[in-house]
Amino acid sequence: MLNLRRLEIFRAIYLAGSVSGAARQMGLSQPSVSRHLKYLEADVGFPLFEITKGRLFPTHEAHRLFSATVSIFEQADQVSMAIDHIKRGEGQVLRVVAAGTYVSGVLPEVSRLFLEKHPNVHLELYTGDYDYQVQLLRHGAADLGLVPAAQDAPGIHRERLGIGRIVAVVHKDHPWAEREIIDLSELAASPEADTLIYSGLGGVVKTRLEEAGIEIKSRISTRLIYLVSYLVESLQGIGLVGTMSASTFRSDQVVIRSVDVDMAIEYDAIWPE
Repeated sequence: MLNLRRLEIFRAIYLAGSVSGAARQMGLSQPSVSRHLKYLEADVGFPLFEITKGRLFPTHEAHRLFSATVSIFEQADQVSMAIDHIKRGEGQVLRVVAAGTYVSGVLPEVSRLFLEKHPNVHLELYTGDYDYQVQLLRHGAADLGLVPAAQDAPGIHRERLGIGRIVAVVHKDHPWAEREIIDLSELAASPEADTLIYSGLGGVVKTRLEEAGIEIKSRISTRLIYLVSYLVESLQGIGLVGTMSASTFRSDQVVIRSVDVDMAIEYDAIWPE
């Protein structure tokens, strides 16, 4: 079995870029850190670092191993936090991981209401996409996930919280800003499609548009919802987002318009069965 202390030392070397840096960070001697690294390399059966011109570089195998350890040490952090809460006599902890749509939308207000109703619960909030949420839930590193358009996954329960629609965020000086409804088939055939921005729901939007026989060749997409408004301002273009995200945009440089294709978006909660 792998020694977690050695994995921790490996991660410190990986992040610090040197044995000396890892030793300072962990309060150990350099010989001790070097010795643990050698033991770990013997355990795994492959080299983790190479020295080139006096500098330490991770091997390809080290990159893969580091990625594999991320969830382990996130869980270790969760255990440390739980111990801290227990020591201080605090109540239960609810760990929620939410997609950016929720973070920029209803989550702050919902958190306030939840804490008013449950004053003895400590709320821990994280952010991440659907795949990351499922990973945390399956490893016990989170209790509840909030994500739009969740898929079915083994061992994960899904419950619909509500329904939203896809709308257009349009720069106020855009030629189409005066329209009440944006014709997406017309947009697909126009030069303005170059400045179309897909939000994190882009995959869902593209699927719904394909079902309607519409293909828009946008050059920009982002999972960072708050960026959509800024991008629309900078490019004087059009963005497609869910109604929850659109409700948080406060810029006087953009207007919200309906689109002619009715695209419903499910807002879901997920947790381990």
